[in-house]
Amino acid sequence: VFFFLFFTVSCFVVRDFGWIRDNLLKDEVGNLDGVSFNDVTTQYTCLNLAGPFARKVLEAAGVENISNEEFPFMTYRDIHIGLAPVRALRVTFVGELGYELYIPVEYAKQVYSLLLEVGQQYNIHNAGYRVLESLRLEKGYRVWGSDISPSVNPFEAGLGFCVKFDKKHDFIGKQALAELHKQGPQRRLVCFTVDDHLLLDKAIGFPLQSDIDLPTHYIHEGRGAHGEDLTTRPLLLTGNEAIELDGKVVGYTTSAGYGYTVGKNIVYGFVPADVSKRTDFFVNAYGKSIPMKKEGYRSLYDPE
Repeated sequence: VFFFLFFTVSCFVVRDFGWIRDNLLKDEVGNLDGVSFNDVTTQYTCLNLAGPFARKVLEAAGVENISNEEFPFMTYRDIHIGLAPVRALRVTFVGELGYELYIPVEYAKQVYSLLLEVGQQYNIHNAGYRVLESLRLEKGYRVWGSDISPSVNPFEAGLGFCVKFDKKHDFIGKQALAELHKQGPQRRLVCFTVDDHLLLDKAIGFPLQSDIDLPTHYIHEGRGAHGEDLTTRPLLLTGNEAIELDGKVVGYTTSAGYGYTVGKNIVYGFVPADVSKRTDFFVNAYGKSIPMKKEGYRSLYDPE
């Protein structure tokens, strides 16, 4: 008997559950053939413990034998935190050392409180989604629904290393992927950065044209909702902006945000493969064409 536990993003549970269910082996009358498949989302809470001191926090909570050699990246362990049985996965979405901790819901508060308590010596803090978004942009992790989707193949998204053509068994889509791989990508997902000084309110030029709406947290002449001077802060790029080359729109940004480690706006976007080696791209934002620095396909921040 084999046991598999699938993890997915909360908003994709129905989609992923349906896809897996529809593609499981079935008998002649349509019943699952020797497979039991259930949604256990409501039985578990997930806490993501991430950062350079994540291992030390777990050790302070009494977890043993979790060195890098004993618990390497992309592996799974059953551990206990306090009295709670925890399914621990050594992976995070922020590009730092970390763990996804899957905890039976009845133990969730206990584990959360214990980690916060022992983590005080390491300056532990709660972090929201925008923190994760900033960190994953620096690491270069792709997001489903913006950077990747059913209309994006892995080779144009820089994820060709995830496709294993030499598997012992065939998999759904193998022939189609092999053909795409042979043809080569028609477009590429590229990483860019934009220097702060190019996105300051003064550089953009306030007031903007009357037919261009200001972001909701801005008012006239570069003043914030509470009157603070925002002309010393860079405006933010958010994704879905046009990418320009030689004065023409050639692509679009898929996601963007501020990277606080690298100190720049980070932009990911698709451009045609035949011009992807060019370095003189612009992003159209706030009514201006703003030059971007092409960073290529590497991670902007990769902790040791």
